[in-house]
Amino acid sequence: MTVSVTKEKLVIRKSDGKLLYAQGDEDFANILLSFLTSPLGGIVGLLRGSSLGSIDALHNSIADLDKYMYFVSEEAKERIVAPQLALQYSELSKQILSTKSSVRQYYYCYYKPRDYNIEGYVKGPRIFVATDDLVITPLSPITLLNLLNSFETPFEDLKEKVVTIGKKECLSILKAALTSTSALSNGLAHLITEVKEVKEEI
Repeated sequence: MTVSVTKEKLVIRKSDGKLLYAQGDEDFANILLSFLTSPLGGIVGLLRGSSLGSIDALHNSIADLDKYMYFVSEEAKERIVAPQLALQYSELSKQILSTKSSVRQYYYCYYKPRDYNIEGYVKGPRIFVATDDLVITPLSPITLLNLLNSFETPFEDLKEKVVTIGKKECLSILKAALTSTSALSNGLAHLITEVKEVKEEI
C-alpha cells in the first residue's frame, strides 16, 4: 500500500465526544477518494476477513479453491482473490491498494501528453473538510460556517485535535465506510476516546 503518513485536524464535540469533521490537505482527500477506485476483492484482501459480512465468506470460499482444477487460469483466480488497481491509476501515488498489476500492459499514444508528476485526484495545496459520513468539500469560510450551523453546537463545545493518519487508520476508515454512515467516528475511535468529557451534574 502506498499511503503515506499525514497529520489531520479533527473537530470534536466535547460534550459527547462525537467527531464532527476532519480537516486536512489534498493528501488526506486523495486517500479518501482512492476508496472509490479500489476493487472490492482487493479491499477484502486488505482488511483480511474483518467482518464485511457475506463478502468475506464469498472471498474466502474462492480463495480455497484449487487454481488449476476450477479456474480457467492461475491469473483468473488472482484477478478475483487479489485484484489490483486498473492501469489508468498506476501513476497515482496516493492509493489505498497497490498499483502493481499482472495484467498485460499495452502502449498507446495520447492526444494530450500526460503529466507524470500527478500524485492524486485533487489540486493542491488546498485544505479539504470531510464530515463523519465522508462528504468532502474544499474548505472556505462559508463552507465552515454552514457546517458548524448544521451541527447546532456552540463554539465553546468544540475541541480540535491533531492526529496522525497512517495505514492502520486508513484501513479502519475504509472498513467503517463500507459498514456504517459514521466512517470517521468508527474508523478513528481509538484516537478520539480520550477527548470525551463527562459533564458533572449540578
